[in-house]
Amino acid sequence: MQLTCQNCGEPIPSDNINIQQMTAVCPACHAVFQFDLPADKIKRRKVKHPPKLSVQESDERLNLAFRTSFRLIQNEAFLATAMMSVVFTFLSLMVGSKYLSAPSNSPATLVLAVGFGLVTLSTYYMLALATFNKTHIEVDDERIHMSRKPLPAIWNQPQDINVSSIERISYVETPASIREGYDMPRYNVWAETVDGGRKVVVSDVIDDYAIFIAQQINEYLGLDAGADISRLVDNGEIVDETFAPQTDSDHRLSI
Repeated sequence: MQLTCQNCGEPIPSDNINIQQMTAVCPACHAVFQFDLPADKIKRRKVKHPPKLSVQESDERLNLAFRTSFRLIQNEAFLATAMMSVVFTFLSLMVGSKYLSAPSNSPATLVLAVGFGLVTLSTYYMLALATFNKTHIEVDDERIHMSRKPLPAIWNQPQDINVSSIERISYVETPASIREGYDMPRYNVWAETVDGGRKVVVSDVIDDYAIFIAQQINEYLGLDAGADISRLVDNGEIVDETFAPQTDSDHRLSI
């Protein structure tokens, strides 16, 4: 087996593969990513239904929905936006009170106060999006439909994936999670297509959510639910310290 980079597609030499941690580093683009062994080498991991992820299944449709897969206090983007909202609220009040103290002589102050007010409102709206919106994944015989609602966001438009093009649903830890060594690793869930490509189903979720979403969609659509081996190309035999005599003191994959 020859491992290829998830980012640029370049072959990964054995010296850049750590079989114990199931991670690899691309020498061409320096991307760090995880991989899985072929299905006959490992057991498929399954998880129980996460209590905060709702599931509605019928013969016609599978619906999965959740607000967030981790606590908001562990969401870096949410915390940064909350801090921005506090700062801009203070600036808006300060500039606004300055204008009200002398409105006739401060047209520039009025413009500045309005600008700060609009930015402040936008940060509060972003907090509301993170707090109240749910990620919805709707699956039927024709498509996988992903959306965030009920509050609209122009940067989060609904997306569709044609079911006929999907070979299986897989999950991979995000490069940022691997690089930063998160205490709570984050994963992307992908739709692996028959032409060798992939399309994101949902991004930046914890492992239990990623695994459960992948297994539910695979089971509902009757897809191959084997291990994620999309980046392994047949090129010989795969050897590791678990299934073959150990020959490398660094516990890396021999190719």
